[in-house]
Amino acid sequence: MSNRALFVAILAALGVSTASAQMEIAPTAPSAPILPAVPVAGALSGAGLSISPVSMDLRLSPQPIQLLPVMAAPGAVVLPAATLAAPAAPLATLAQTGRQLTPAQAVAAQARRVERFSKAAAPELATAKDAKAGIESAGNAGSRLFDITAARTEGGEVPVGSPDATSAAPRLRRYAPLLTNVSYADGVAQEQKSLLGESISRRKAGWSQGLKRAGLDLAAGQPAVSVLSAQTKVSKNNPADYTVTYQLEWKYSDTKLGRARVAINSLKLAPSIYALPLPEPPKERQLVVRFNSQAPEADVRALAEQLGLRVLRHDYRGAYSLAAPESTDINAAERKLAESNIVLDARPAVFEVPAENQVRATFKKTASESDITAALRQAGLRVISVDYWGNWTLGAPGADAAKAAKLLQDSRLAVSATPAVSEAPESRRIVVTMRREMAQEGRQVPVTEDQLGDFLSGAGVRVLEDLGGAYVIEVAGDNAAAAKALAAHPLVERAAAVGSITDDRIKASAKGVASQKGRPWSQTEYNASWGYTYDALKRDGATKAQLELFEKLTAEAPVIGGSFNPWSGD
Repeated sequence: MSNRALFVAILAALGVSTASAQMEIAPTAPSAPILPAVPVAGALSGAGLSISPVSMDLRLSPQPIQLLPVMAAPGAVVLPAATLAAPAAPLATLAQTGRQLTPAQAVAAQARRVERFSKAAAPELATAKDAKAGIESAGNAGSRLFDITAARTEGGEVPVGSPDATSAAPRLRRYAPLLTNVSYADGVAQEQKSLLGESISRRKAGWSQGLKRAGLDLAAGQPAVSVLSAQTKVSKNNPADYTVTYQLEWKYSDTKLGRARVAINSLKLAPSIYALPLPEPPKERQLVVRFNSQAPEADVRALAEQLGLRVLRHDYRGAYSLAAPESTDINAAERKLAESNIVLDARPAVFEVPAENQVRATFKKTASESDITAALRQAGLRVISVDYWGNWTLGAPGADAAKAAKLLQDSRLAVSATPAVSEAPESRRIVVTMRREMAQEGRQVPVTEDQLGDFLSGAGVRVLEDLGGAYVIEVAGDNAAAAKALAAHPLVERAAAVGSITDDRIKASAKGVASQKGRPWSQTEYNASWGYTYDALKRDGATKAQLELFEKLTAEAPVIGGSFNPWSGD
């Protein structure tokens, strides 16, 4: 039986005569099909519905129909309740499902079908006649109403949209769900399950695109999808207009999974999908891995999947955080990573190294990643961190920091390499500020990293601290005499022996900074002035005690006006 014939048969059962004067034939071109405009007035009032006399133009076509409200014809007929009690003959034929029914059984079956149809159609009719719902919502309601009439009802199945529908029972002939392996947590209501099932069956394009943005590409196959929770928010103006927000988790394997938040409106059915972070695994089950910057992302993820590791995140310098599920031996995975030709360094996320076993280094921009990796392995060091400016913190438990720093400096890969903790006395320390340009053949040329590295690794120089363009170095003899000698070097802009400035200079600097501590200055402006002055004192050779005096004087200075100006720079 065609969809049109089925729909007409149901209307006949409801007491709507297809041959009455109320049947309006929409004017169409000769080649267009005749589309009946059926006024639905009080036909369903006997089923517990209250429907105003508004007609609906139910245009039967292969595409989803549009419900267009039209004025009811004058004198609309309200059918008596007896009509529902004794449906017309066509519905009795529909009630037969391959076996002969007695008249009483046929009437009872027809009554059940009418009741189910009434329950399923009620919210859609309410939406369609709601003036505030809008044309799009009315059209969607009409499309769902058409699907209700076209759904299977044999064997007691309930049409799609009914509050009594189960997640498996409602199946339209024309629609198949996009996700086929969906399970629900306890507490997810039946109505919420039905809405999700309808959306994934009717809004496949929106689901495919939204899931792909959230990290799930269905081209890889069907994952197991779990609905962890669902929350419903009903519109105050229209009970049929509600939105359900779901939290989904999809899973292909222990290493390929994800979460997403999905919001579905009952009238539009289109999903709004947002990726959610997965729960953070324990640090003890994580590895920090630095990959070759030339390694494709696909190769990185393929290697992680092969070793049973899950990619959590990665930073701009190519350091990946990988998680090992309980089913993966994290120590074996770390050893396998170290053997890969695309891995530079791999270490546990929980990696604590005492400060005396750490080295600070700055490598030349021309140094290759593979050469740096080889030098670090030779020195017995592992990467602890790399900051934004390219300063590396290296180390290993029990490592000789001074010896390791010397190996890196001699490798000519590092501009500077210094132990994190140095015991050199201040009387042998000099702060040298390097030139950015130097005179050569009558013109100024930039100082290269190789020239700078050669100077810092030269005889009689041991770098203790990198200040960014300036270096604290240790010399063998008196620092005052050595500072004068180094100041004559063409690469050195200034050389200051530590301890060469007076306490009066420290006090004057602290007073100058304190004059900006409060109004009309902002907290940001004061902090910037404080940091610039502290750095200048250190580069000019202030001792540790003098720097502590500067900190004490500025901290004790009162805030001018009682507070900073919040409108000046902050």
